[in-house]
Amino acid sequence: MATDTPPKRFRIAFSFAGEKRPFVEQTARILAERFGEEKILYDEYHEEEFSRARLGRYLPRFYHDESDLVVVVLCQDYLQKEWPGLEWDAIFDLIKNRRDDDVMLTRFDRAEIAELYDAGYTELDDKSPEQFATKILRRLALNESKPKDHYTKDLNFQAASEVAPTPSPTVCAHDATTLKKLETKEAESFVQSIQKFLPQYFSSVPTLRKPADLIRFFCASRSGEDEIGELFFVVREALREQPPTLNRTAAEEAAALLYCIAARQAVDAVVAKANMERLGAEVIEVPYDQNIVCAVIVNALFGGTLILKAPDPADIPSLPRPEWVLDTDALPNGENLTGSLECAVFNALFKNSKLSPQLCLDSDGLTDQQKALLKNRIKDIKKRNLSLALVVRGSPPSGVAVEVSKNYSLPLFLPSKEICNEILAMDANTLIAHIFELWELMENI
Repeated sequence: MATDTPPKRFRIAFSFAGEKRPFVEQTARILAERFGEEKILYDEYHEEEFSRARLGRYLPRFYHDESDLVVVVLCQDYLQKEWPGLEWDAIFDLIKNRRDDDVMLTRFDRAEIAELYDAGYTELDDKSPEQFATKILRRLALNESKPKDHYTKDLNFQAASEVAPTPSPTVCAHDATTLKKLETKEAESFVQSIQKFLPQYFSSVPTLRKPADLIRFFCASRSGEDEIGELFFVVREALREQPPTLNRTAAEEAAALLYCIAARQAVDAVVAKANMERLGAEVIEVPYDQNIVCAVIVNALFGGTLILKAPDPADIPSLPRPEWVLDTDALPNGENLTGSLECAVFNALFKNSKLSPQLCLDSDGLTDQQKALLKNRIKDIKKRNLSLALVVRGSPPSGVAVEVSKNYSLPLFLPSKEICNEILAMDANTLIAHIFELWELMENI
């Protein structure tokens, strides 16, 4: 007599690198609401069980034998990490044995695995955790020959996912850095204050059990200037409440990181990407010339951690300086406009280096050695997952900017009075005012 196949222990299993934990955790939480935490293979849901010696031998069988659907979240460093590498051995064996339906391949940054030369992927760079969860649930239904909406029709984010979704900001290294800071003992009081003030500014606040829940709430798309502004007010109120005896460094750093996430919600990624695609490469014409505003757009589009430094004493108003979102006021000149812009970029990125004196913009351009130095500096900054861009106020021809951007893989912002489309959901001056209020508060505490 035929017997039904016994159900597997997990409905969905995640394999991912630690850099993508905030995004995966938010997605796992949505799926856990549907199936229960015990049915989702996400390490934090099974911490007690996984606290054992020889976990590397214990864990892979769950991916190979005990999961209905294995979701692989690729990024550039996925296979270089110890645990994803161990998990991948089990997952790749499924693929070799033609159990393709059991594995869903997804990726950030168009990452690839060499063995899978003809693979298809779900692209995650422009998707929110809610949209990702929807994709996973639809794939699970497809595997089980059920209607597409079998697992999603009763979820309250369904309508937003179905109708022309606005791409959410890239979940990136900045979010991971924020999470690490919020999870420190020194930031515990600040986190508690955030949890206290959120219900005072927002009518509907879910249960925020962990710092990762706070980040998820801050990353959720906001409907306009007022809601984004409320996030800023919450951070400032929480910072003001910290006891005078407390070491405030951790709280201030956490506040600045959360502030950047809130500011990122103001970026209309669709409009910004349209500006970029119109010119080509990573060149964006914007109606703003303030570094701090462009830094927010950079973080939304390209990711990386946005680090803020103390303002220059001469700056009015006194605004923080983004560490690697730099600028040049120099007008490219001479016959070699490309070489002139390259020199301006070199000067900006090596501004404080004793080994690299300032170059004349009317020179013949960079030497081969200087080009190698510049490419290596840009690569080094990106390898450290930092937000990087250059604001060029000298109005170079767009073709020249595109050429330099492509040659050095460097995002360039070209302030233009002719561009009037609104990349930000709030007035740029209002955003600057909010940033000024936070920075002044930090300086006066």
